[in-house]
This record gives sequence, structure tokens and C-alpha cells, in this order.
Amino acid sequence: MESRSTRKAAPPRNVRTTLKAVAEKAGVSKGLASRVLNGGSTTIPISQETIRRVKQAAADLRYIPSRMARSLTKGARSHIIGLSIIDPHLHVDGHQGHYAFQSLPDKYQNPIINEIERYHRSNDIGIIINEIARDDQLRGKWDIVVRHRIEASDYPFTPMDLGLDLVEGLIYFHPSNRHHEIVDLARSGIPVVLIGHLAQGENVCSVGIDNRQSSYRLAHHLLSQGRTRVVGLWPFDASMSLTSLRSEGFRECVKNQDLTPLGEVFTGGVGTVPDGYWATRNLLEKFPEVDGIIVGTNPLARGAVYALEESGRRVPEDVALVTFDDNLMNVVEEPMITALRLPIDEMVSSALRKLIKLIEGSDVDVLHRHIEPELIIRQSCGALSAERSYSYQFKEASNHAAFAGSR
Repeated sequence: MESRSTRKAAPPRNVRTTLKAVAEKAGVSKGLASRVLNGGSTTIPISQETIRRVKQAAADLRYIPSRMARSLTKGARSHIIGLSIIDPHLHVDGHQGHYAFQSLPDKYQNPIINEIERYHRSNDIGIIINEIARDDQLRGKWDIVVRHRIEASDYPFTPMDLGLDLVEGLIYFHPSNRHHEIVDLARSGIPVVLIGHLAQGENVCSVGIDNRQSSYRLAHHLLSQGRTRVVGLWPFDASMSLTSLRSEGFRECVKNQDLTPLGEVFTGGVGTVPDGYWATRNLLEKFPEVDGIIVGTNPLARGAVYALEESGRRVPEDVALVTFDDNLMNVVEEPMITALRLPIDEMVSSALRKLIKLIEGSDVDVLHRHIEPELIIRQSCGALSAERSYSYQFKEASNHAAFAGSR
């Protein structure tokens, strides 16, 4: 599978702030600073002004007290990697998604689909653990601490929310434009690697697909089937980098074909099968003339198929559909769904190696690594019959090449 990288040298590594640096900035001894910040006992009273000065210095320098540093002998290593993923129960803005309390009608309850979706929602953790377990360089040397985080505009997270007082470095899934604290932490010297890219492209190491270009590619395939009245159906909201970049690519492709999207729908949640079902029912009320849908995740896509068929629309004859994140959910029922297959294993493996290099103080010469997904053609887009599917090698149209070169 081809990959391309942003061959840009990473910025000079910042040194993680030490207690000594905090003490020097506050004008106190290292021992006194430790007692203020780490709760050490003392028989000597500490003035409120001194406490304020030490805490302010720690905040200015983004100092993170380390539980491991207090419990390990000098020079020892914790060999713990943090994994930060979005809380699967509390979604955008710390609330349930728009459709979280609505289940699928009984006629669409499929135990196989339910099991695949359950695995899909825990896949970030499972893939990381499997990568470590089967790699001789990682197995037995590194452990993982998983922290779920809340994506809420009124809930800026702290280093301790991410477990950074315990771990040596952090793998951070699905960055959002809402929380740039992760950028500040990386700049302060914390080893951080993103799986997924920030829309603004800050200098934080990252691995993933190019969501904007991949969405352009997927939309181009949908439009090539003669669809002109198209809608985007996305998980989360536009503050999530994954969603905003895919939305941009979709709209740019449609624009370059001298068309205008009918609209876009954001589910507000992680994108479950019920989300897709109920969101598509609402979508059909708003845009009854729709003849093509590009969908952000495959659970959403399967739910969308249920809603389309319930409305009397045939897939793909009346409405064609394509999606991201190919897995078994796309082939266990007809119509089988056309999808971009993401190279999850390769993304995780690359991210882990980048992170360990950062932890060990080595240079990471490739700042952003983009790995190409594979377009799998099936029934739902209208290009193939039920008996055929194949890997579609995308041929860049002139508009697409111009768009990709302008980024």
C-alpha cells in the first residue's frame, strides 16, 4: 500500500519542563517547589505568596508533576504509553449524540451487525494492543494506559485528564479543532503522536490518511456514477478534524464538477448504526430529491441503507452510497457497500514507532505521514453488480490533481 509523507523536519524538540526549572523561575529551592506542587510534608510554614509564585511558575512552564518520577528510582523508566480516545458514551460537547437515545426498529436488529459495531467502537484499543503483542521490539517492554476523554468546548482538558503524569508518551486518536491543548503539550516537550491530522496542520507528529483528499476521491467516484444531487452524512460535528477535512474534500469535489451539494448532516455522535438510520430519515425529509450520499463511517452507512430502503428507495438504483472505514459491516448484508479501506494496522504501527523515537530522544524526520487508503468497489455505488467487487485504482482527474496540489 502506498504512503506519502510530509518530508519536513520536525521542529527542535522541547525539553520536558523539570521541577528545577520551575524552582528557578519562582526563585525558590527545588525542595520547596516540590513540597508546594507534590504535597510533600514540611515543618516550615510556606507563605501564600510563595505558594502562588511557585504554582504560577509551574503553570507558565506547563510543568506536569509525575507520579512515576516520585515512585521510581533515579534513571528508571516507566515504559508506559498512554492512549487517548474519545469517550464512546459522551460525544460532542460532552453530551450524547443527537440520536443516542433512539434504537433501531426491531426489524433491523442484526446480531452480527451489533457485534461488528461493538468491535468497531473498541478497535482503537484492540489494534494498539495487538501491534505491541506481536512486535518483538515492543512486546514485554511497553504497557498501555487507556484514557477516555470528553470532547466538549466548555471542558478544556488538563494533562492529568490524559494521564500524562503517569506515562512517558501519548498516542492521541481523532484530534479536534476544539482542543488545541494537545498542541501546547507537544510543544512543551511531551512526546505526542496523533492518529489523524489537525485541520490546521500544526507541528505535531501525526499518522493517518489525508482525509481531505480521500473524501475528494470518494466523492469523485460517487459523482462519476452520474449522481448530481448529493449529500454528506458525517459523524461528530464540524469541530472534529476528521469530519471537517472530509467535509471540505467532499464540497471541493462537488464544486469542481460545477455542482452544489444539497447539504450536509452531522450526527453529533461517534456514528453508530442507529445514528445513521435516524439521521438519514431526517435527511430524506430535508432533501427528498437526493440521489447520492457520501457517509463518514461504515456504521452510519449501514444505518443509512436501512432508512433508504424503509422509505422505498433502492440502493443503488435510486440513491447511491459510499463510505469510509471498510470492515465486515459492509458485506454481511446486501447491498454490499463501497468503501475506502483504511490501513489501520499500518497507521498504528507507524504511530507507535514515531512515539518511541520521541520518548527516546531520537529525531523524527517525517512530521506528518499520510498512508493511502484503498477504494473497494461494491454494489452500493452502482458501479458493480452483487457478483463483483474489486480494488479500484483511482485515476486522478485534472481537477483532483489541481486540488491536491493546492493544499
